[in-house]
Amino acid sequence: MDGFVSAVSAELDKRLFVSEIGGSLREPTRLGVRGDCEALIDLIPGSMPPKRIAISDAESAAKVLRATFDDRLPWLAGLHTPEEDRWYFANVVFNECEVWGSFDGDDLIGFIAFRQGWVDQLYVLPDQQGRGIGGALLDVAQTLFSELQLWTFQRNNAAREFYERRGFVAAELTDGLRNEEREPDVRYVWRRS
Repeated sequence: MDGFVSAVSAELDKRLFVSEIGGSLREPTRLGVRGDCEALIDLIPGSMPPKRIAISDAESAAKVLRATFDDRLPWLAGLHTPEEDRWYFANVVFNECEVWGSFDGDDLIGFIAFRQGWVDQLYVLPDQQGRGIGGALLDVAQTLFSELQLWTFQRNNAAREFYERRGFVAAELTDGLRNEEREPDVRYVWRRS
């Protein structure tokens, strides 16, 4: 698996172009992993392109999830305790998914967890959204797979717009009775063209 991760990292590195003059960013960083849909990442000083993260980052990922979830979906705030979130990430997410993160210095500011054909988690801290971080994270999964699916809540308009701008198409609407939150959701599908 390490060879696979190295190959993906090398492919992403090949497509990363940063213009630096005197140590500061002069132009936005361009991560173009699919020629037709490049993500522009306005990296803030100290931030880095996405990288694969380890189970040692599970607590930080759980904190990003909780902060984002509670801010963007306040009607579902408090569904789980921080302890439950940490357990879930350490025992489920990092065992079943490949997890990549974006950092500002040493601080995790966003992450994506995916497995064969599915994006299970994609969260970026609310104060970091709109800077291309989510797009860069999604590019990792879209580079690895020719088809992806994911679920999001129907009321999460910002997420729905984000995915639709990146080529995802709504494939199924549900009443929410099959999800833990009992919140109507939508399944999106993306296929590389």
